[in-house]
Amino acid sequence: MVLQNAWTITSPYWNHQSSLTNDQSKPNADGTYTFVVSTRDPGVANWIDTTGLRDGTLFARWQGLPGAVPTPTAGATAVALSRLDAALLAGTPHVTAAERAEQLAQRAAGFERRIAAPDTVAP
Repeated sequence: MVLQNAWTITSPYWNHQSSLTNDQSKPNADGTYTFVVSTRDPGVANWIDTTGLRDGTLFARWQGLPGAVPTPTAGATAVALSRLDAALLAGTPHVTAAERAEQLAQRAAGFERRIAAPDTVAP
């Protein structure tokens, strides 16, 4: 899942949770996934930070699903942030402020590893 502006340019994902990979996404208790796109962090594990964008696209893809999984579906609902908890499925994973800080630190470290000069990366 990745947020992009109207010209399909990604937001600064290295220091914002404006994208999530399969490994970074947390399933709901029933195995489905819920993503919350918001300008403010709602404390939901699968939050997609708009980084201030008011218009853009949200790109989702799936691959490598087990053969027994039914055809994936997607949907969207606009909900006021003040009513979000009531709209979420039971078992939607949440994070604390400390856990979110750790997620963002891991993103920054991963980005640094990818762009580091080859001779500066520890084996």
